[in-house]
Amino acid sequence: GPSDVPSRILQAIAMPTLGHLDPDFMDLMDAIQSKLRKVFLTENRVTLAISAPASAAMERVFVTYEDYA
Repeated sequence: GPSDVPSRILQAIAMPTLGHLDPDFMDLMDAIQSKLRKVFLTENRVTLAISAPASAAMERVFVTYEDYA
């Protein structure tokens, strides 16, 4: 059946999207990377949040490994 959605969620959904070329996007990604490093207990600078299917993330792992091996 229908579910009530909290107003804070509806407000977040209504916000304009942030493009990957927007300077604010880079600040956001830096903050996300920093938090991911804390979660995964790593200092690896190649800690990325990838908005894609798992296969794209795995491909990125292999490309990154070749770049740094």
